[in-house]
Amino acid sequence: DSEMPALPPWSSICDRRDQPSRETLLRRVSGEFSEMPCLRLTRGQAQRLFGLRSDVCQRVLATLLRDGTLECDGEQRYRLNDGATWPGRTGLARLGQVFRRTAS
Repeated sequence: DSEMPALPPWSSICDRRDQPSRETLLRRVSGEFSEMPCLRLTRGQAQRLFGLRSDVCQRVLATLLRDGTLECDGEQRYRLNDGATWPGRTGLARLGQVFRRTAS
């Protein structure tokens, strides 16, 4: 896979489809990475695993990178951003999954 080009600022996963479908897709992809924290995928591997078109996969991964759910290493492999679930991070909260931690 070649390096993922930057998306224009106006581009987002919500551009052409209904928001509930997009959020469901984002939860599905982030859920797979959460269930398998050692999972490391190239964009092509993610596209095949999730059964997505190339452009949709690129937007999904870009969105999850922007919100901090995923990280991308120097080999262009996407992985779960382990720090996204710690207090103060909002990656998963933006997907509609609010995790609260109360101080004792």
